[in-house]
Amino acid sequence: GGIYGLEFSATATNEIHGSGEGSHEYAEGLDMVAHVHFRTNSTSAAGGGVRLGIEYILCNAEDGSVESSPATLLATKTIPAVNSQYKQFSLDLGTVPGAGLKCSFNLMYRLFRLGGDGADTFPATIFPQSFALHYRSDSDGSTGQNTKF
Repeated sequence: GGIYGLEFSATATNEIHGSGEGSHEYAEGLDMVAHVHFRTNSTSAAGGGVRLGIEYILCNAEDGSVESSPATLLATKTIPAVNSQYKQFSLDLGTVPGAGLKCSFNLMYRLFRLGGDGADTFPATIFPQSFALHYRSDSDGSTGQNTKF
């Protein structure tokens, strides 16, 4: 097949960069939770911790208000011994403050694994699969491009 994933090493820091837009369903001004899914790339690996993080900035789309300074969230997922390839795991990285944010806010981020860090003890590579901000919704969307209703 033609579907491939990026690989995060167990011995070095690896990162990917991206950007996105907040959903029009987002309940404006409320905090969100940064959340990542990843898969193991080993058919036989001892258990250990995977140390993942995200560095991000946020701002409102049109007026640029609430331009945040770069912030970083770090968390560790303890993984049991793995005996099957591509086993999926998820990890909440932490809370992203939403004060002042409107629907259609902009997000720029760097998602990374701190391979080689003292808390990152899982000996195999992983594939980061998806990243999302989990949020509370208060509508089905909006009729305007950058407004709530």
